[in-house]
Amino acid sequence: MGEVVQNNVAGSVVDKPGDWQALVFVEPPDNRLPLSVQTLLRPDVDYEARLAVLQLLPTELSSREVEGLLYYVCLAGPREGLIGMQERLLKKETMDLLSRQPSCIEPVVQGLVSTYRNGKQDVVVRNYAFHYLSFLHDRVSDDLRGFIGRALWSAPQHGEVVAR
Repeated sequence: MGEVVQNNVAGSVVDKPGDWQALVFVEPPDNRLPLSVQTLLRPDVDYEARLAVLQLLPTELSSREVEGLLYYVCLAGPREGLIGMQERLLKKETMDLLSRQPSCIEPVVQGLVSTYRNGKQDVVVRNYAFHYLSFLHDRVSDDLRGFIGRALWSAPQHGEVVAR
């Protein structure tokens, strides 16, 4: 799976660093994001086309697609060519798609936790991440369930995100 950076140190997403506030997904090292993700990031593509790209993706994504979509979700701020609400809706749609990927659930959970814990991320996007993590909580292994619980409910709240 993709790489993560914590405190300026790269590692595998299967690593479970203790400080999730410092975790950020980075662009894959070969700089070749899947075409769908490249389309989401292009400033010359309108909102409807970006949404269509997400809706046309297959039900079961490749690990490369999951990695690229996690990279997109973790980016803070609206992409050029979009207004905030459009970006929020695209990210919600992306999180919905990612949350239905049982073969890649661990990196999806890690990416959603990273998004939720990122104070620079749009507060509505962080709330979406919280919602999907809450949804996944009862549908994952005991280890991931404990991880989600610690990440969401044991962590200090930022006051901007709805606490459970």
